Order: sequence, then C-alpha cells, then structure tokens
Amino acid sequence: MDDLSEYERQRLRTREHTGRWREKQQGNFEALQARVQQLETIARRMREQHTPSYLQLIARTEALMPQNEWFRMQLLMQQTLNANLLAHLRALDPMGFDSRLYDMPFVFSHLWRNIAEVEGIDLSLAPDSMELFGWTLRASKLLKPRYVLFDVRKHIELHQAQFSIGFSWHALMDTSTFLSLSESFRNHHVVHTINGDLAVIYFEIFDGTSSRQSYLLVYRHGNVIYHVGLSADLVSSYAVLAVRHMDDPQGGYFHIATGQQRLTSASPDEEATRKAQMHLLMQRRWEQHMDLTLEPLAPVLR
Repeated sequence: MDDLSEYERQRLRTREHTGRWREKQQGNFEALQARVQQLETIARRMREQHTPSYLQLIARTEALMPQNEWFRMQLLMQQTLNANLLAHLRALDPMGFDSRLYDMPFVFSHLWRNIAEVEGIDLSLAPDSMELFGWTLRASKLLKPRYVLFDVRKHIELHQAQFSIGFSWHALMDTSTFLSLSESFRNHHVVHTINGDLAVIYFEIFDGTSSRQSYLLVYRHGNVIYHVGLSADLVSSYAVLAVRHMDDPQGGYFHIATGQQRLTSASPDEEATRKAQMHLLMQRRWEQHMDLTLEPLAPVLR
C-alpha cells in the first residue's frame, strides 16, 4: 500500500466502498424477496377455501356493519344535541339552590316516603285538644316517639272544595300570603314548579333569635295537597301534612289537615302543644285569607 500512488489508493478505496454497497444491496434484495414470498403465501392462503368458523365470523361482521353505522349516527346526533344543550345552559341563570332540588327522583322519593307516613294517621279516638272559630284540633305525641300527630278540621259552609284547593295552592305560591300564615316565616321563594301540581319552596323559619333554612315540597293530587318539610341538609323531614278538601252534599265542604311534626326540645310536652296549636292557627289564618279573596256562597237553608 505504501508503494501505491495517491490515485491508486483512491481507486482501491472506491472499489472497497462499492463492494460493501453491493453486498448491502444484495442483502436488502434477499430480505425483500423473502418478504414477497411471505406475502404471496398469505395471499395464496386467503384465496383458498375458508373454514366454517371463519366464514361465520365474516358473516357476523357483515351483519353488524349496518348496526355499527346506526350507532355511529346516534352518537353523532347525541353529540350535536349535547353541544346545543350546552349552548342553551350557558345562557341560563345559575341555580341558586342545591342541585338536588331540581332532581325529580330525589324530590319524588321524599314525597312518596313521607306521604305513606301521613296517610296512616288516625286521631278519631283522641279527645279534642282545642277549638278556635269552629276549627277543632286533636293532637297526640303518644302514637309515635319524638313526634306530635295532629288533626285540624272544620266544616266550611260558604265555600266549595274546588275553589278552596285552588286558593290553597295560590297561598303556597304567593309570597305575601305564605308569610302571613305564621310570624315565624321569612324569605319565601318558589324554587321551581312542575306541571302546576308539584312545587319546591324555599323559606326560613325564625325562632325568635335566629333563622334556619327550610324547604317545602308540595304536591297537589285530586282534592289533597301534601306538604313535606325538609331540613336544610335535604336529608330529613321535620314535618308532613296532608290537607284534604271534601265536598259536603248538604252544602259547603270539609277542610281536614292531618300531619306530624318532629319534636326536638328537651320539653316535648310543651313543644308538642305549641306546634299543634301553630298548625291550628295557620289553618285559621288561611281561612281568613280565603274569606277575603273568594266570594262566599249563599248560606244553605236546612
């Protein structure tokens, strides 16, 4: 190599480089030939007669293709609907109350559970506890621990049940009328209504020193309006009431309010008397508002 000229050495290096390149190309060509043979083998197998299980798989795949396309279209429609709904939701005012109050299964679960409680109340054998302007109160705390059960009723001669129940619903929805039913009521607000027969109401109860938040679920069904009072935690109910308006064939109608209220103080006897009388006074105030609002019927001569 030392005796070679620069030109000869360059030619030698070129031949070596060309030889290595040819060897590399030959290796690539052989690898490509092997890959082609593999693909030809696969293609030849695909042209051969398939097994029954493979044919079944092909048939199932072809059968599911239309269903898959239908699901794809449904997904696209749902995505479009969600996008449109999101655009509308952004334009709405934010909810000022707990989102559970707008959840119908949550609201109905409280209603049905508590309605069953109040439907079984029967104080027909209990003595009258108090009378006020024709209203009769029966109450007992012996039938259910930590609760006072009450029955407030009156035969109202100068009104009819259908108008009375309509006014009762109005009294629940109207802030001024609702707050006038008790000195302890504050900050009445109708959260929302459904089909005109179910409503969620927010209000506060003032105990003389402070106010506590409360919610009222009201449901009108036929001639009955059910009331369920929920605590601020939306877990427990503190009061349940069913107000019935029943026409009397002889004239007027029977106004019957039965319910239960939870007792929380260390003196349950005094608290039971106070809360039962509170419901009596509320019904009396309700009657006064109805007399001022609805035109009375002509008295029935008997």
